[in-house]
Amino acid sequence: MTNKVMTFRLPEELIKVIEYRAKITNQSQNNLVVEALSNAFGLSVSSLEPITSEMVGQQLNEIIEQATSLSKRVVEFCQETYFDSSTLHCLAFLVQAVEGFHILGSPTSIEQRVSTLVSNKHQALMATVRTEDNQGAKILDQIIATFPGLIFVLDRMDRCTYINSFGVRILGFERNYFLGKTFEEVSFPIEEIEQFLDQYQLVLTSGQFLTEEFKISTIQGTRHYEYILNPIQGSDRNTDAVVCIARDITEHKQTAIALQDSEKKYRNLFELANDLIWIIDANTQQLLDVNFNAARRLGYTRRELLQLSINDLETPMEETQRQALQKKLKHNGHISYEHSLRCKEGTTIPVEISTQVIEYEGKLVFQCFARDIEKYRKTEAVLKQQESCLLFVIGCLLKSKT
Repeated sequence: MTNKVMTFRLPEELIKVIEYRAKITNQSQNNLVVEALSNAFGLSVSSLEPITSEMVGQQLNEIIEQATSLSKRVVEFCQETYFDSSTLHCLAFLVQAVEGFHILGSPTSIEQRVSTLVSNKHQALMATVRTEDNQGAKILDQIIATFPGLIFVLDRMDRCTYINSFGVRILGFERNYFLGKTFEEVSFPIEEIEQFLDQYQLVLTSGQFLTEEFKISTIQGTRHYEYILNPIQGSDRNTDAVVCIARDITEHKQTAIALQDSEKKYRNLFELANDLIWIIDANTQQLLDVNFNAARRLGYTRRELLQLSINDLETPMEETQRQALQKKLKHNGHISYEHSLRCKEGTTIPVEISTQVIEYEGKLVFQCFARDIEKYRKTEAVLKQQESCLLFVIGCLLKSKT
């Protein structure tokens, strides 16, 4: 249906009635007149009030007020609550979309409205995102600062792009001395630097981490460090840089060397001792180690002995005596007794055994020292025989005098 404009001259009384009726029904005067005429002529004409610019403006203002309130609440919520960067960027996009409703009610151009939008709430949220990123970086720096070691990053051009505070202190330089420079330019104090750079290039090309050791000159002198080289991948999954994380192992190395020296001395004493020495598992009685003299004296090879238990070597012992010895060993931690051992060919040798409880490779064991007393027994027998002969001679002399 096409709307046409018609002009009517109405009596003043009718105009007053129309105005009154429009007021109490909250309708426009035009709508009342159209409805009355359509009823009079039997026509079906929509009585809906036409949408005016004032009505559109009022609804638009309500939408803008709600959008403003919503964007403000989102910004405040982001500032008061911790989110990661990805979530914050999504919320920033949401604020931008919500504030887009302002463009509908703005007399300015869309380009101007977008510019204003970016410079206001959205810009504030971006500041929140930057603040969150900066706080994350500060937290990361604090975590790295607690690591008592050296951390630095090399890019693909062999330039140092980062070095931690601890590393700066132990090397005795300012941070700017290293940043943006290659190892050759700063004479990085790593011994055998060429080997380290070869490892760095290997990590760059392979994308695999690598662990090694180096010695480095520090304000405390030359120190031993164990380091790991980790690749840092870019968005294209290519290795853009390598991070080196190194920890001081000087004391550990010194302790290990001292332990090796101690073990070497112990081994020398163990092997060169005149006594027969063996180590027995406290639970199984299996031989765990024997010295060369024990193998030689008993007629076995070392490998053969390590297949045996102590029960295969000792001669039988009364059970009451064995239990008494075990009880004493458990109570005192050491015992000494005389016994005899069987050789491979079947002969026996008398020994004096001294046993003590020690820790060996993380468990409690018995360490036994057996001293061959066969010569002592023979000498003792000769002395007893000589003593008996001497007593017999003295007795005979005394009888002859009487």
